[in-house]
Formats: sequence, structure tokens, C-alpha cells
Amino acid sequence: MREAELNQLAATVAALGSLHLAQKELFDTVDKLSSLGVGKMVDLPQIVVCGDQSSGKSSVLEAISRVRFPVKTDICTRFATELILRTDSTSVVDVSIEWQDADKPGAKPREERLPGPDGGKRDIPEIIEEARKRMGVDGDKKTVSTDVLRIRVSAPDVPNLTLVDLPGFYYGSGGGQNYDDRLVVDDLARRYLSRRNTIILAVVGARSSIDQQKVLDEAKAVDPRRERTLGVITQLDRLEPGTETERYLELAMGSNEKTRLKYPWHLVKNRSEKEASTSNDERDATEAVFLSSGAWSIIPEEDKGIKTLRSKLSKILAVHIAKSLPSVIEDMKRCAAERSAKLSRLGKPRSDPRQLKEYLVNIADEFGRLAREAVQGSYMDSFFFENSSNLPSCSADDGDSLEQRVRKLRALIRDLNRVFIAMMCTKGQGRVIKWEDGEPMDIGEPPIIPEYLAVIEDEYQIEEPGTVSEGDLKLEMERFAAKNQGCEFPGEPNYLATLQFFQGLSAPWRQIAETHIKVAIDVAQSFAKELLEHVFGADDETRERVLAEYVEPYFEAKRETLDRKLQELLPRCAGYAIAHEYEFERRSRERHRKRIDTQIADLVEQETKKGWEPAVPTAVKNTVLKGGNLAHTQGYADYLHGRQGASKSMAAAERMIDNLVVYYEISRRNFTENIVILAIENELISELPKIFNAGKFAGMEDDAILDIAAESAQVQQTRAKLVDELAKLKKGIALCDAHSRRKRNREC
Repeated sequence: MREAELNQLAATVAALGSLHLAQKELFDTVDKLSSLGVGKMVDLPQIVVCGDQSSGKSSVLEAISRVRFPVKTDICTRFATELILRTDSTSVVDVSIEWQDADKPGAKPREERLPGPDGGKRDIPEIIEEARKRMGVDGDKKTVSTDVLRIRVSAPDVPNLTLVDLPGFYYGSGGGQNYDDRLVVDDLARRYLSRRNTIILAVVGARSSIDQQKVLDEAKAVDPRRERTLGVITQLDRLEPGTETERYLELAMGSNEKTRLKYPWHLVKNRSEKEASTSNDERDATEAVFLSSGAWSIIPEEDKGIKTLRSKLSKILAVHIAKSLPSVIEDMKRCAAERSAKLSRLGKPRSDPRQLKEYLVNIADEFGRLAREAVQGSYMDSFFFENSSNLPSCSADDGDSLEQRVRKLRALIRDLNRVFIAMMCTKGQGRVIKWEDGEPMDIGEPPIIPEYLAVIEDEYQIEEPGTVSEGDLKLEMERFAAKNQGCEFPGEPNYLATLQFFQGLSAPWRQIAETHIKVAIDVAQSFAKELLEHVFGADDETRERVLAEYVEPYFEAKRETLDRKLQELLPRCAGYAIAHEYEFERRSRERHRKRIDTQIADLVEQETKKGWEPAVPTAVKNTVLKGGNLAHTQGYADYLHGRQGASKSMAAAERMIDNLVVYYEISRRNFTENIVILAIENELISELPKIFNAGKFAGMEDDAILDIAAESAQVQQTRAKLVDELAKLKKGIALCDAHSRRKRNREC
């Protein structure tokens, strides 16, 4: 990006009025946000200076700011330094420390006025040395600090610019540095460089090989597209003519696509040891002579020299802030809304029992309201959408777990019931009867479980039912009836034997129902926990006490209650009272007629092929030929059983099977409905709003109230932190609003 392009971008700032004044005001707005601590909550636009140790980074900052930094023991690179430069008619230096550790006492900004180069009681190196000691950086026990040193310099000969200088990267240890410190430096750099509103000023020292510059790898890791990185090459006078010079020249010209940046590389020459005492103007003049000769003469003027770097950085940062400020304002408003909501959930500060009762009653009312809405399936409150899996989407995630869906309780309970009913239909039979015509047992069309409910189906570890042929079952029932004969007439079905077979056929019901009840209770309990987290907000201690005092005992009791309810609803062997007698009689008669019709139709088909033997009764033959109902033909049963050689006991076994199937169908339907309605709905779901009831606290003793809801030190600290952060965010928003008003006034 050349000077012309930078000027074009800077037009967005120039439109504010005077470019110089607009930049200063724009920078001051962001600096005030940073001073407030807003930068800890939102990403502020900034330029961060980073580089390897001994890369000439501090010398670049000196040249830009025209302020001398300490030269001994690399002091300034032991912590992050925020350098705020502002053009002004007088020279003033303010120094402060921004503590990163909340437990460490803060320090008020230190103001040291420097009227001129020779004035003041102390110079900047002395002030920085004092700051280093206050941070505890002694080079022995602590060599790197995460605290931030903020230096504000106002002077006639500095640009409007704000830079954050980071400790230099290094590989080895020794010299007061160790492996742990290296990790601190790397982590600090990544936290700054990874912020989306940060422009990276990567300083590369030509004294070392390009391949050994760690700063290039760190910048690429956080800015892979190289869109917010500006490179500065220093120590060019240390290069010997040869290959490395050519490589740095290619780097500066952007010849290598891998190291090409959005912003062009910039060349500077730092003071040599012999030039340490030269003035700033002399330094700039020496640099200009050096960069205009030799290999560096082909580099465009706008991309070399400290003077053009000052202008370039100022313009880049001004444009960057102007573009980023609207998103920063939105981020501050979002953060303020989040903290306001958390404060609201914490409630007002409370100490006496009356305040605590009021607090618990309000929480309980909110819990009951949201629980009722969840039971009714009325998902209007934001609580039901806080989980991302509940948000509307064009493509549903088929893999949502039960935990991800618990907030929309009614929808999940309905799906649990759907799967329960399907499991009862498909795996509720101890054995599947294969009829003589090859058809399975007629229990109706089994429900199909949708793919997205597979995660619920996986909760049921039920074996597939076995099979038994109709013929084998007839023999079993005939033999069983013979061994258990009572006082029934010969050839009549033994109803007690039928009920015994029913017990075997319905054996899986218990396991399926137990699984369904367990999953439903787990879902309801997870819902209650999430709802408590929502209504209590950051008050974790009170929530945990309520959870232990009310919620967990409630669900333990419900598990026992529903276990008793299951025992009550499971079918018994006696079967003296058969519900729906009319339906049982009708369906049993239909099954018996269907069986006889099928048998006679098969027999007639066989007789037709044989040409109607003389033994076929005339009434039967005439009815078939005329298309009549064979089931109503006089004598058809006697003929059928006589033709098949069927015994009365076998006929009784057939009637027992028909009764068994009908009784199973009716009982399965009744049992399924009873589990869904009488157990899950009546005993569990409808009772959820009563778990944490406001009435529980009306007559509670003061000591008991204090035990449950007394505000802990953690809650007090959380509230204080939220209040402080919210106040900072509101001040930040007000600052930006004031800036916007001034901008509009200038445009008018």
C-alpha cells in the first residue's frame, strides 16, 4: 500500500475536518476507552509492536517518539508498554501502571511534567525504572510481568499515534531469562496479536537471518492472510554485502509471496553505538543518507525512513480506528446488555431476612412461571433459546443430545413418548407369532421412529423379540391346557392358561417402561437444573443450596413414586376383570370369523381343484358356487373340522390364541397410555412448577432463610465486578456518542 493509497484511505478521516485535529480526537477517544479498562472486554483498534529480542524494536520506538528509553538490561521489554504520542505545544509525560491482577492494588496514573529536554527533576528512564520495581520485575524471581506500563507523551515534535510495545520473543534461556518466562512472553503476544482489531507492527532485525525471526511465524499464526501486518526492517547497516542482503532486499520489495504483506515493508536505520549521543535530527539525517545509497536506494521513499514511518503509522491507525469504531460501539452495547442482565438475575444487594425472603420469592415465582411455560409448550421467553441448538436453523442437527433439548421440555417429552410407544409396538412382545399364512402377529401398524429421534431410541437397550409359528404355539397351548385342566367343559378354552401365556408375551413391558420413566426423570431433572441456573444467574452458592435442599430430594422421591406407579400399572396374571368387555368380545369374534373364513377358503380352493368330491355337503357347494358367505352356511364348521381331522382341544387352542392376541392388543394400548398419562404426565411433568414454590418461604424462620440465601462473598465480588464493568462500558459508550456528535457538528 503506497502513499497515494494511504492518502485515499485517510480521506475518511479527513472528512471530519482538519486531519490533524480529527486524528488527535479519534485517538484520544480510543485511549480513554483503554484507560477505562474497556479493552479487557472488547477489542479496541490498536497497533501492537512485536519482534525478537535485540531486533532493534526499542530503538524504533525511540526514533518514532523522540523519547529516550532505558538502555541497560533491556528493561522496557520485560512488560507491555503502551506508548501514547500526541502533538502539542508543550511537553508533558504521564506514566501509569495498569494492573492485570485483580488482587493487586491499583496505582493512580503518575504524572511527570517535562517542560523541556533539560527540565524536570527526573527523566523518563528513571520513571520507567521506578515502574519496573513497582511491578516486581527484579531480574531474579520475576523477569517478565503481565502488567502494562502506560506512557503518554505530548510534545511539538511527535505524531498523533498510539503503540503497544510487547516483550521481545526469544528461544533460549540464561541471562535472567528462563523457559517459564518465555511461555509468558509467547502467551502475552498471542493475546494481543490475535485480537481482530489489532494491527501488527512486526520488527525484523537484519542482524539475524530471516529464517530465525520468530516474529514472522507468530504474526502469520494469527494473521494468515497478512491483512493486518506491517513489517519494519532494522539494523540494515549491520549487514555484510552478499546473499542475506539480497534476501532482505527481496523481503522489502515484496518479491516473495509468502512474506508479502497488505501494508508494504518499511526500512529504518537505528543509531549505532557511536551515534548514541547524537540528536534526533542528526539521527534522521544519517538515516536518510544511508537509505538513499547502495541496494536500498531502489526502495520507494514512502517506504523507508523514520519520518515517513511516523506519518504512515498515524494514517493507518486513524483509518483503522474510523473503520473499527462502529463495531466497537456495538460490542460495548452487547457487553453492557449482558452484564445488565446478569445483575438483574443477581437481584438487589441483600443482607437481612426480609430482603432474602423477597429475593427467594421472586426467584421462585420466575422459576414457576418458566416451568409452567415449558410444560405448556409456550416458548416465548429468551430462556428457551439460550441454548444454540434451540435456535431456528435452515438445517436441523440430527445429533442433538437430550441435554441440548431439555429447555423446550414439552417438545422433548412428546418425542420421548413417541419413541416409548414405538418401542412397545416393535419390541414389547416376548415372541412374535408367525401365522400359518406367513403374516406376522396382527398388532396394528408399528410407528416409525424418525431419524432425528435415534438418539432417544439408543437409550433403550431392548433385545429383539424371538418368533414362534402358529402351529408350534397351538401345540404348546394344547399341551399346557391339558396339564392345567380345571372345571371347564371338554373342548372349551382354558382362560387361566391364556393369561399365563399373556404374561410371557408381555414380559418386556417392564424393562421398556422402566427405561422410559428413567429417561423422563433425567430429562426433567436436567431441565430443573438449567432453569435454576437461569433464574439464579451468577448466584452459584444459593443455587447449589436450593438444588441440594429442594430439587435433588424432589427427584429422588419422584423416582420412588414412579416405581410404585409402574408396579401398579403392570398387568397381573389374574385377569378377573377384563376392561372394555364389549370391545374384547367384538374383536375376539372378528378374529375367530377371520380365522374360519381363511381356513374354509383354503379348503374350498383345494376342493375346487379336485372337482368337488361327493363328500362335500350340498349346502356348502351351492353357497360357494353362488358367491355366498360360507361362514353362514349350515354345517360348515362340522365339515371343516371333520375334513381336517381337527380335535376339540386343537380348536380350543385356536380360540385361546385369538383371545391372547386380542387381550394383548387391548392391554398394551391401556398400559402405554397409563404410563404416559398417569405416570409421566400426572406424577412428574405437571408437578415441575411446584418444585421451588414461593409458598415454601412464607413461614420460614429467619435462620433458615439465612442458611439458604445469605449473600456470599463470591456473589458480592461478582456484583461489584459487574457494576464496575457496566459503569466503564456506559462511560465508553458515552465517549463514543460524544465523538459522533462532534463529528456530525463538523460535517454540518
